[in-house]
Amino acid sequence: MVWPLVAVAILTPSLLFSGMAQEVFALPKLNVMVTVLKNPLNVGSMQTVYVQVTSNGKGVTKAVVYATVISTVELKSFSGKTDSNGKWNFSWQIKGSSKPGTFHVIVKASKIGYVSKYGGTAFIVTQKSKIKSK
Repeated sequence: MVWPLVAVAILTPSLLFSGMAQEVFALPKLNVMVTVLKNPLNVGSMQTVYVQVTSNGKGVTKAVVYATVISTVELKSFSGKTDSNGKWNFSWQIKGSSKPGTFHVIVKASKIGYVSKYGGTAFIVTQKSKIKSK
């Protein structure tokens, strides 16, 4: 009889790719740490964002990193790849016309063979202080 053999051949791949395969071939997870150079800082100042991508305590080389900086009126995007230590950073000048407030940084890191991860931070942008002359 051919039916039982065909049924086993058809069911085996579906069983393999259900829960069993996920446990056997679990991908390592990325960890993303995001920090800023200055907090707070004035409008018109330069800001630098530092990203560290690790997995199991070690830096992940050539992870693809996408960063978005969001304020109440602005949206800026940056992208790149981590170095041999899992580090990447970017800098930009906050426009003098920017509205003071909280700027949020959202970062996504991914690499084939790993589970992607998001990280983020925030910083405060203040109005330049006006010094009164006497």
